[in-house]
Amino acid sequence: QLSESTVESYISNDVNTGYVPYDNGSKLVSSGIYYNGNVGIGTTSPARALDVNGTGRISSDFEVGASAAVYYMLSVGGFTMSSGASNGYVLTSDAGGTGTWQAASGVPSQAFVAFPDASARTGWTYTGCSEVKVTVADNTWATKASMPTARGLFGIAAVNGKIYAMGGSNAWGSYLATNEEYDPSTDSWTTKTSMPAARYALAAAVVNNKIYAIGGAGHLATNEEYDPSTNTWATKASMPTGRELLAAAAVNNKIYAIGGHDGHSLVSTNEEYDPSTDTWTTKTPMLTARDELAAAAVNNKIYAIGGYGGYTTNEEYDPSTDAWVTVPSMPTARAYLAAAVANGKIYAIGGDYISILSANEEYNPITEIWTVKVSMPTARSRLAAAVVGGKIYAIGGYDGSNYLSTNEEYTNGLAFYWFQKD
Repeated sequence: QLSESTVESYISNDVNTGYVPYDNGSKLVSSGIYYNGNVGIGTTSPARALDVNGTGRISSDFEVGASAAVYYMLSVGGFTMSSGASNGYVLTSDAGGTGTWQAASGVPSQAFVAFPDASARTGWTYTGCSEVKVTVADNTWATKASMPTARGLFGIAAVNGKIYAMGGSNAWGSYLATNEEYDPSTDSWTTKTSMPAARYALAAAVVNNKIYAIGGAGHLATNEEYDPSTNTWATKASMPTGRELLAAAAVNNKIYAIGGHDGHSLVSTNEEYDPSTDTWTTKTPMLTARDELAAAAVNNKIYAIGGYGGYTTNEEYDPSTDAWVTVPSMPTARAYLAAAVANGKIYAIGGDYISILSANEEYNPITEIWTVKVSMPTARSRLAAAVVGGKIYAIGGYDGSNYLSTNEEYTNGLAFYWFQKD
């Protein structure tokens, strides 16, 4: 049997890249995924079968997605999933949180599971096995490789385990077209093809593994598509309302460009872009006009947070009903902040309000509760943040005197549980 220290070593070494799992609607697929859309181990794209091999080391990465009522577990042991073993069991839970062992062909008799945080484990019961909890890097920050080009007010997006920082400014009146890729698995940066239109104060969002860089200083309506797989840019249909200091988020393969400044005043504009048709549609405006805000999407709803004109404001938009509602305000008033989603929760990071801030506050859309988390090591505004493998990367920004290349990684609530069949 594996010891707790051995399990902890496996997890610590392997919770890195976190490729997005593939969900084909079933519980067990040949790549080694036992997945319900929320917790997965192993991937099919790219192919990374769960392989413990002869050394007992887990060679596949873990991906922790949004929280959910149902958790499935993938058993692992001292041999590969492809070995064809037929004496294994899978530990699953129903919606009520009762776990039972079920026989499954090709699955060994030990199991790991990841919960978004320790509280998600509460009330979960099991039979026929013993349990060991292993918590890895809970609520901590780590310094990572600096971005090559110091800057702020840039667009950011993550695709296939890599982060792209696009455009921005690093001096008064400067407009950058710089596009740099960060790979968390190697902690390294690579310069990629520059944006066609140099700009800052833009927004970015991802649909079908392509990044859309929208708007920017000068009240631009520019919309450019970047394909990381080919490292190429294409010009797309312009946004109807040119603006800067806006925010954007994607839900169901459509992008929502929200708020900003149109050159005359703060706006509450909300425009939907459909990349499949390259068309824009005007939607219901945000309740509070503002710029310098952040936006994040969770459970097919968008949250517009903070910003000049509504420093603590938090408004929820449901694209399915085209309606906005006010939800609990952010504890710390600020603009020029970043927002990112990890494990089904939103993290509002940095920003400024009278002074430059290092605040890190977590919002749970399900409970509508804000929680103060460990502050970012480097206080800054005009930064951007993206998520890979359940970890948040807070990049760049402005400290009140200089533009920064700082890259700090935040990990919260990766609680892993190891089950051994009795």
